[in-house]
Amino acid sequence: MKRKLIKQGGGGLTFYVPKKWTESNELRAGDEIDITDVEDNLIISRGVKIKKKSSKIIVKKDSEQLIRIRLNALYRMGFDKITVLFKTKKQAKIVKEVIEKKFIGFEVVEEKGDLLVAENVTEPSGEKQKALLRRMFFIVDESFKLLEEDLKNGTTGNKENIIQLNLRINKYSNFCRRNISKKRFTEKKINYYWELYYKILLTQHSVQHLYEMLGNKKIIISNKTKNLVKELIQHYKDIQSSFYKEDLDNLLEANDNLKNLLYNKVLKEIRKSSKEESVILYYLGDMSRLSYLTTIPLIAILLE
Repeated sequence: MKRKLIKQGGGGLTFYVPKKWTESNELRAGDEIDITDVEDNLIISRGVKIKKKSSKIIVKKDSEQLIRIRLNALYRMGFDKITVLFKTKKQAKIVKEVIEKKFIGFEVVEEKGDLLVAENVTEPSGEKQKALLRRMFFIVDESFKLLEEDLKNGTTGNKENIIQLNLRINKYSNFCRRNISKKRFTEKKINYYWELYYKILLTQHSVQHLYEMLGNKKIIISNKTKNLVKELIQHYKDIQSSFYKEDLDNLLEANDNLKNLLYNKVLKEIRKSSKEESVILYYLGDMSRLSYLTTIPLIAILLE
């Protein structure tokens, strides 16, 4: 819809807010609304009297993946209350574990019969968004270091640490994307931040997938592969430092270095590697690819 601007005293301009919108949001004359300036747009939203969004899902299968995907989607979309109808105790257990491990501020507030209700009870504000982004980068840094340590020692001794880091980054990524949906985080080029959180999350997941593939086997790899891991760690540090220093040239260089690491080094070693080492190199290539893709939204954010 379009509205004409009406001239007011003192050089101010006003326009009529749609009646249908005010009625659906229970707004009256004198109520406050929030206006957020995002690039050349003004986002108008309700003030403190925020109406909670709720949704209901029916769980039919004992599949952790299917349950997790649906709950994740509702949380990220900004729903404050989720009612779950289930058939088995296993399904209820999965729902409670997903809420506990992956959602910041959510708790199960009711459970009776075949019904379970999860609700936002202590959710922090969106002001923590930039701090959480730094934490997400830190988690991947830490995971890379733990992986390097295990490859050097020929073990998977840090597997449990990787699992715990994975749980933390899932929570942060979900919460950051939820803040975007709820318009608590309204940086310019917000769509690139959503993409950024997802790419960092996938990089961390790649580390855990490698540990899952390795199991508890003794790890024997070449010094060349160990050096490739060191190179990946350094490039990942470079993309972060370049971004926070707002150094676009160095960020572009890091982008090129990661692309070179993947296509001219890791893939070359995969073709020559033994069966067991090729698994490690495959995931090293995946981490390089995802790190390379992480630079793309970072570059877009820095571009004027």
